[in-house]
Amino acid sequence: MPRHLVNRRRGGLNGSRNAFITLNFGGGDEGLFFRHLEGIADDGFEVWVAGVLRYTHNENTNTEQWIVSSIAPPFPSGAQVVEFVATGIAWPSWATYGQVCFDKIWTGLETPVASEMDSWGGVKALFR
Repeated sequence: MPRHLVNRRRGGLNGSRNAFITLNFGGGDEGLFFRHLEGIADDGFEVWVAGVLRYTHNENTNTEQWIVSSIAPPFPSGAQVVEFVATGIAWPSWATYGQVCFDKIWTGLETPVASEMDSWGGVKALFR
């Protein structure tokens, strides 16, 4: 069952268009990677790192498939707030399924730093 990244600043899941996670960046050639679901809703989103827009994803399919996207370095070293903002128009099943879904977010090249099994509750995010 999907879990949610909660936006505590804007009241949690009800009406939220964004979610936050804090990741530790080691600097150097380390990138930011995330696996997200491209589905039947408009799954467009932005990724902000330390308050700077670093990535925009535009919906380009009507079939459901998992996609790995990445952001090239550099990133500030240390703990940084990463914000995911849904940009698509809410679809009719938004209240039930949400708008954008992630199941992995990681830095580096190979090793996920957050996944469904992590103690903080996983990174599957359905913004709603």
